[in-house]
Amino acid sequence: MKTKRILATLLAAAIATMASATDLSKMIVTPLNANQLIVSVVNDHVSDFEISVYAKNGDLVYFKQSDKPISSYQKIFDVQNLENGKYKMTLKMNSASVEKDFIIATNKIIFGESEMNVDPYFIFDGKNLKLSYLNFKKEKFKLEIYDENGRIFKAKIGNEFPIHSGYNLSKLESGNYKAVLYSFNKKYVHQFAK
Repeated sequence: MKTKRILATLLAAAIATMASATDLSKMIVTPLNANQLIVSVVNDHVSDFEISVYAKNGDLVYFKQSDKPISSYQKIFDVQNLENGKYKMTLKMNSASVEKDFIIATNKIIFGESEMNVDPYFIFDGKNLKLSYLNFKKEKFKLEIYDENGRIFKAKIGNEFPIHSGYNLSKLESGNYKAVLYSFNKKYVHQFAK
């Protein structure tokens, strides 16, 4: 009975997170011409946001964080000073994000598909660490737990959709810990204390 209640709580949290993440579906990126693109974001709810553009090598080429919660944003990006190559635009609102790949080529901008991500939900009740993650791309994930001295636990989570896991940490000593959920492309960190 207790396990069913815990799973129901995790599922409800994941659904609530997913419901708030659906606002991100209103990010529109459109090329205006060979050197400019326009980004429009319309959100049903007022929210803080971050927009980042990364080059293929991981260099940050643009970053904007809202000064206050807003429901819409529009910006024209001039990309003529960027080198030809692959880039990734990321919009992050609350615990969800949308990524859109694009390529700058001579006299054109080419866009790929958008990819939605929702941060995992972690909860530690003093004894058990529980996590839930909407693994849209069905990537293989692992979990590691660290204390001040280094890694103390490692587990393969798998590539299911969704991911729900729980770990009994009642034997850990009091202190500060860090749980790291990661795949080849993603990394999420959750700090907790016992």
